[in-house]
Amino acid sequence: MQETEFSRLMRQTRQDAGMGTTELAYRAGVSLATVVRAESGHALPNRSTLAALLRALGASGNQEIIRAHARCRALQAKRRRERAPASTNK
Repeated sequence: MQETEFSRLMRQTRQDAGMGTTELAYRAGVSLATVVRAESGHALPNRSTLAALLRALGASGNQEIIRAHARCRALQAKRRRERAPASTNK
């Protein structure tokens, strides 16, 4: 994956909060790898992990991040459908 609007917003929100990746991981109760992969665009956290990250950042109501996450999820689903083999109903 590449950097996404979501990953950019997550990184910027963390930096604005004056928090490092290790501290965010600790406060959110997730692994450091989860934070790094989310911020680099290599993985998209599930909704419960996203909620934990946003709570740890004091940004639970950040609709911009939540919408960016939803757009990335929709794009992932679309790509999976496009890669899936066509159904053969005879």
